[in-house]
Amino acid sequence: MFDGIDILSLTRSELRHRRKDIQIIFQDPFASLDPRMTVGRIVAEGLEIHRPGVGKAKGARVAELLESVGLSGSDAQRIGIARALAVDPKLLVAYTTDHG
Repeated sequence: MFDGIDILSLTRSELRHRRKDIQIIFQDPFASLDPRMTVGRIVAEGLEIHRPGVGKAKGARVAELLESVGLSGSDAQRIGIARALAVDPKLLVAYTTDHG
Protein backbone atom coordinates (compact mmCIF):
# COMPACT_ATOMS: atom_id res chain seq x y z
CA MET A 1 0.00 0.00 0.00
CA PHE A 2 1.21 3.46 -0.86
CA ASP A 3 -0.78 6.67 -0.54
CA GLY A 4 -3.92 4.60 0.11
CA ILE A 5 -3.52 2.55 -3.08
CA ASP A 6 -2.55 -1.10 -3.49
CA ILE A 7 0.19 -0.53 -6.05
CA LEU A 8 0.39 -4.24 -6.83
CA SER A 9 -3.14 -4.13 -8.22
CA LEU A 10 -2.51 -1.24 -10.61
CA THR A 11 -2.56 -1.76 -14.36
CA ARG A 12 0.60 -1.02 -16.30
CA SER A 13 -0.83 2.34 -17.40
CA GLU A 14 -1.90 3.29 -13.87
CA LEU A 15 1.49 2.31 -12.48
CA ARG A 16 3.26 4.41 -15.12
CA HIS A 17 1.20 7.41 -14.02
CA ARG A 18 2.16 6.85 -10.34
CA ARG A 19 5.87 6.24 -11.01
CA LYS A 20 6.79 9.89 -10.53
CA ASP A 21 5.60 9.59 -6.93
CA ILE A 22 7.91 6.67 -6.18
CA GLN A 23 11.62 6.88 -7.00
CA ILE A 24 14.55 4.63 -6.18
CA ILE A 25 18.13 5.37 -5.18
CA PHE A 26 20.48 2.49 -5.93
CA GLN A 27 23.26 1.71 -3.46
CA ASP A 28 25.60 0.94 -6.38
CA PRO A 29 25.06 3.95 -8.62
CA PHE A 30 27.52 2.74 -11.25
CA ALA A 31 25.14 -0.08 -12.09
CA SER A 32 22.34 2.41 -12.78
CA LEU A 33 24.20 5.29 -14.49
CA ASP A 34 24.95 5.39 -18.20
CA PRO A 35 28.59 6.49 -18.62
CA ARG A 36 27.77 7.86 -22.07
CA MET A 37 25.38 10.44 -20.61
CA THR A 38 26.35 13.72 -18.96
CA VAL A 39 25.41 14.31 -15.33
CA GLY A 40 22.91 16.96 -16.39
CA ARG A 41 21.24 14.60 -18.86
CA ILE A 42 21.00 11.83 -16.27
CA VAL A 43 19.31 14.10 -13.74
CA ALA A 44 17.03 15.68 -16.38
CA GLU A 45 15.80 12.32 -17.67
CA GLY A 46 13.01 11.99 -15.09
CA LEU A 47 11.88 15.55 -15.73
CA GLU A 48 11.59 14.85 -19.44
CA ILE A 49 9.53 11.72 -18.81
CA HIS A 50 7.28 12.85 -15.97
CA ARG A 51 7.17 16.63 -16.43
CA PRO A 52 7.45 17.33 -20.15
CA GLY A 53 6.19 20.92 -19.72
CA VAL A 54 9.27 21.92 -17.73
CA GLY A 55 10.98 23.32 -20.87
CA LYS A 56 13.41 26.17 -20.19
CA ALA A 57 13.18 25.68 -16.43
CA LYS A 58 14.71 22.20 -16.79
CA GLY A 59 18.31 23.45 -16.72
CA ALA A 60 17.66 25.54 -13.64
CA ARG A 61 15.96 22.62 -11.89
CA VAL A 62 18.88 20.31 -12.70
CA ALA A 63 21.37 22.86 -11.36
CA GLU A 64 19.26 23.28 -8.21
CA LEU A 65 19.16 19.52 -7.65
CA LEU A 66 22.90 19.09 -8.14
CA GLU A 67 23.56 21.88 -5.68
CA SER A 68 21.08 20.48 -3.15
CA VAL A 69 22.81 17.10 -3.06
CA GLY A 70 26.26 18.73 -2.77
CA LEU A 71 27.65 17.27 -5.96
CA SER A 72 31.40 17.42 -6.20
CA GLY A 73 33.59 15.82 -8.81
CA SER A 74 32.17 12.54 -10.06
CA ASP A 75 30.19 11.58 -6.97
CA ALA A 76 27.92 9.03 -8.61
CA GLN A 77 25.82 8.36 -5.50
CA ARG A 78 24.76 12.00 -5.35
CA ILE A 79 23.90 11.95 -9.05
CA GLY A 80 21.54 9.06 -8.33
CA ILE A 81 19.98 10.97 -5.45
CA ALA A 82 19.51 14.10 -7.57
CA ARG A 83 17.93 12.01 -10.33
CA ALA A 84 15.50 10.47 -7.85
CA LEU A 85 14.59 13.88 -6.40
CA ALA A 86 14.03 15.48 -9.82
CA VAL A 87 10.31 14.71 -9.98
CA ASP A 88 9.58 15.54 -6.31
CA PRO A 89 8.54 12.00 -5.36
CA LYS A 90 6.41 11.27 -2.33
CA LEU A 91 8.44 8.13 -1.55
CA LEU A 92 12.15 7.38 -2.00
CA VAL A 93 13.36 3.79 -1.85
CA ALA A 94 17.04 3.20 -1.06
CA TYR A 95 17.95 -0.11 -2.67
CA THR A 96 20.98 -2.26 -2.11
CA THR A 97 21.93 -5.62 -3.58
CA ASP A 98 24.35 -6.32 -0.74
CA HIS A 99 22.76 -9.15 1.23
CA GLY A 100 25.83 -9.96 3.29
